[in-house]
Amino acid sequence: MELAIEEQVPVLRFPEFDGEWKEKKVKDVLKRVSLPVKVAESEYYREIGIRSHGKGVFHKEPVTGKSLGDKRVFWVQEDTFIVNIVFAWEQAVAKTTKDEVGFIASHRFPMYEPLDNQSYLDYMVYFFLTKRGKSLLELASPGGEHTAKN
Repeated sequence: MELAIEEQVPVLRFPEFDGEWKEKKVKDVLKRVSLPVKVAESEYYREIGIRSHGKGVFHKEPVTGKSLGDKRVFWVQEDTFIVNIVFAWEQAVAKTTKDEVGFIASHRFPMYEPLDNQSYLDYMVYFFLTKRGKSLLELASPGGEHTAKN
């Protein structure tokens, strides 16, 4: 898309938008959500995983609370942007849906919801699949350049 740099107004745009575009930080448009699970050893839980390269969420087989041990886990919320921080460098990002309600995710899968309707989750996933988004994920991923990738 071509931009008129001086004014920061896209040359091509939808009619319902006007004015200059503004660059914002993720923290200004998304807020972290987390509902900790009080794990019961005898209960069964289903965890999620996130496929790399934006290929979505997958569901794991049920496990007992005892097998989770001391792992910190959280209830998956519907309609959130979620990232696997260990594999963020591989663009392990997704949007949760109603299909994940009742599932759990470890503390390595932070979830974010739009802050004051300032973001569109499908766009957030798309953005982090771009070259610029990938480079930002690489900077934030503990499994980055010099560890898991080699």
